Amino acid sequence: MAADVTKAGSRCQNCDYFAAKAFTKCPACGKAACEDIPDAVEHAIEYALSHGSRVNVVSGPAAELLVSRGGIAALLRYPVPAVDA
Repeated sequence: MAADVTKAGSRCQNCDYFAAKAFTKCPACGKAACEDIPDAVEHAIEYALSHGSRVNVVSGPAAELLVSRGGIAALLRYPVPAVDA
């Protein structure tokens, strides 16, 4: 992640799906049990750390590249399932 990146978002209280965008109906489970979260990036970091992942903060050209693409990236072990937005 690039330092000092924040983005508001939403989280589903039913299935814990979250994203850096607002939604009132969960794209993953379809429930309307959603809440706004002030910083989806911080939520993603906390989620990653609580599940045994490492988080690296980058600066310089790497941070500039990340900021131009949302400020955060991940290397995933498994493919991400498709979610209708």
